[in-house]
Amino acid sequence: MGCRYQNKLEAEAERQYLASLSPAGRVFYKIAFRLFMLIGGLLAFYGVIGWWLVKLFGF
Repeated sequence: MGCRYQNKLEAEAERQYLASLSPAGRVFYKIAFRLFMLIGGLLAFYGVIGWWLVKLFGF
């Protein structure tokens, strides 16, 4: 199975899941997803760059 086909299947599954939620559930899902991505991005940033800045500046 190719990547493009699998990505289309995943996108369609996500659309169906969001359609099955109530409007309040969709809002909560979007907020939770964005919050999770923000926290993950901050942890990744600290893991890669932040540690070197801590060592460099001695915080």
